[in-house]
Amino acid sequence: MSKEEKLKEINTDMDHPEEELRDTRTGKRKRLLIQFTILFGLIFLFVTGVSIFIQVKGSSRTYLEAKQEYMKPIMERIRKYIKDYTAYDWYLDYWEAHYQEVNGLTDEMAMDMDSEFYLDIVGEPDFKKKTSEELESLSPNQQLIAAMEAYSGIVGEVAISQWALENESSMLVDLSDEHLGFNYFTIESAMLNSLIEEDTDGETKIETETETETETDPYDVSFGLGDDDLALVEEMELQEKMRAIRQGTKNEALFIRFDYGKYNTHYYIGCIPLYANGKLRCGIMLWHDWSDFHSDLMWNLVIISVIAGAFLAAMGAMLFFFINRYAVRPLNKVQKGVREYMRNKDSRMVVEKMKLIRSQNEFEELAEDVSRMAVEIERYYDENAQLNGERQRVATELELASKIQSGVLPVVFPKEKDFELYAIMNPAKEVGGDLYDFFMISEDRLGLAIGDVSGKGVPASLYMMISQLLIRQYARAGYSPAEVLTRTNQTLCENNQYDMFVTAWFGILNRKTGKIIASSAGHEFPILRGAKGDYELIRDKHGFVLGGMDMSRYKEYELQMEPGGTLLVYTDGAPEATNGAKEMFGTDRMLEVLNQDTSLNPEDTIKHLEQEINGFVGDAPQFDDLTMLCIRYLGS
Repeated sequence: MSKEEKLKEINTDMDHPEEELRDTRTGKRKRLLIQFTILFGLIFLFVTGVSIFIQVKGSSRTYLEAKQEYMKPIMERIRKYIKDYTAYDWYLDYWEAHYQEVNGLTDEMAMDMDSEFYLDIVGEPDFKKKTSEELESLSPNQQLIAAMEAYSGIVGEVAISQWALENESSMLVDLSDEHLGFNYFTIESAMLNSLIEEDTDGETKIETETETETETDPYDVSFGLGDDDLALVEEMELQEKMRAIRQGTKNEALFIRFDYGKYNTHYYIGCIPLYANGKLRCGIMLWHDWSDFHSDLMWNLVIISVIAGAFLAAMGAMLFFFINRYAVRPLNKVQKGVREYMRNKDSRMVVEKMKLIRSQNEFEELAEDVSRMAVEIERYYDENAQLNGERQRVATELELASKIQSGVLPVVFPKEKDFELYAIMNPAKEVGGDLYDFFMISEDRLGLAIGDVSGKGVPASLYMMISQLLIRQYARAGYSPAEVLTRTNQTLCENNQYDMFVTAWFGILNRKTGKIIASSAGHEFPILRGAKGDYELIRDKHGFVLGGMDMSRYKEYELQMEPGGTLLVYTDGAPEATNGAKEMFGTDRMLEVLNQDTSLNPEDTIKHLEQEINGFVGDAPQFDDLTMLCIRYLGS
């Protein structure tokens, strides 16, 4: 919506009846409060959700990190125990090939098969040190007994390592390519805890459904080996997890979260690999079921969410009430007072209205500011009316000064048989401080003058007219160019209270010979072109500026103009014209532009140069007056 359309809409609203405006404002206020409350609720829910998410993630991570630190030494201890068997890879191969025989063998059966060998290996401390070759040399029954005894020892060590853990289970799984996923044993500690208890004498009881007997050996518990437990592994999709372990682990422990969505069960799995002959054989896997902790965490999350929702509802209602009472209502009163002021322009009425707002917060200060603003606006209107009158008067005076200045400078440019000339003066402000002049001193002598007064505006314009009149006066009195500048300088210095000065160039053209006698008071170098040549810069000798020092003296020099030759004099507004990049036009560009077409007459020459300067400056502001005078000598 444009500014004009917006003002039109505001003015239309001001013309509506007060009851209609009140209903409209009430509806807008309610929508604003509802939108603000919804926004607050969304922000609160977002912050609460992020906080709960961080809490859940942080609690889970802390819990599992602690569990990891607890599980790692257990798995290391089990791996060390297994590796104590020098030929543990032989046992792994034997268990895979004869898992049914190993599962079915009991101590009594082993005694019946080879009692002497059985008693020897049970009591032999170095039995673990037997090599694969030594085990291969045994008879089939002895190999079976050795495999059964090693299996019982390892399973017993695993069981005792997890004796105090709850919700834990251990597995020894084949990770080789040939038998990937083969499960050597699974120990459920929950089952152990239900079966094994310690009595008061420190002995262990193994309870069954039929009888209770006292034992001193907790390892005499049968654990599954082979296909039955492999089915459980396949059901829990552990095959893919094992492949991930095989690809990612070396000798370090690897920990994986496994969420079994079908039964809403959450596991934390640790695995340590076992290598034989440089190849990965199996992995010790320790499972921790942390479903109870996860359920408790989610339940706490629900409780926190309910409490946060109730708190949000209460805070939203309170926020709605307080914003409406202490913000919207005072703001509505301020708005009403402002609208009435816009309609009536009565600052006293606004002050009385604003005094009724007593909210003891920033809105009361806002009401006071509105009161002061109304008073200041009314005072501003009065002052602005006076300033407008004064500004109009100044504008009229400047327009009159501009006309007077235009009347002082010659605007009719002669075209004689022996010369033609043209000049411009473009002021940077309403009136300028530059001057140009040409006048007949005698029948054969033409005076040419150009100057630049320090400063701009009306003071510079007045100083310019005084300088121009003095130059004319002394030139027509018969003085030479140097004397003209000397006497003009002395006159200007007599009463120069504001330290203004003028740079000037004055020359006298002999119309018969084309010779110019000139003198410069700190002015820009003239530009001269011969009859058939290019424009060139004449680096003449400068004297001091006019009005600077009353003792200044000036020297003369001669310029010889050939028939068809051209002379250009100018003020510093031309070479010092600056574009937006703070780059000046310069005399080199002036010469380049002038030499583009040397056949132009004085008027076209100045207009062409002026056009190039304006194109170079572009949108940059004009900081100085631009004045140029050009004369072409045609010969007597």
